[in-house]
Amino acid sequence: MRTLTIKGRITLLYALLTALLPAVLLPVVYGAVSASLRREMDSQLRSAITQVLIAVDDQDEAFRLNQQVDLPDAITLCVTDPQGQPIFSTVGGEWLQTAAIQPDGKTVHQNETYTVRQETVQIEGATVTASAAISAGSAEASLHTLQVLLGILVPIYLALAIA
Repeated sequence: MRTLTIKGRITLLYALLTALLPAVLLPVVYGAVSASLRREMDSQLRSAITQVLIAVDDQDEAFRLNQQVDLPDAITLCVTDPQGQPIFSTVGGEWLQTAAIQPDGKTVHQNETYTVRQETVQIEGATVTASAAISAGSAEASLHTLQVLLGILVPIYLALAIA
């Protein structure tokens, strides 16, 4: 059996490190970007729910919004009173009342996946439920673009590093 020269060992070590670096870092980068997108969507949903719940008031035992609510266009929201009647809903947001939400906070409506957040609060002794949804399509598209980009760049990196 032939032993490697020092130059051969260094080249082998360099090749192993060059291949190992993307194999370790890429899943970390992908996971971090994915988690960041999920946190951003959840933050937007929390903010929308908080904004609407602050505006809900119980006047003469009828719930109303006591101020104008300005929500981002991407947010679909529905707030219901204890009887399940809508207090406030964005255009087309009534579907959230009956949405089957999976444990991971996702639901499908009209062939589109949504990330949903529900909060139940007590307002003057009555339970009010707020549901907010945002399309997960843009986040999924961003992650898919990242996968394609990494799939293209990694072979280029390896080819340039070994050459």
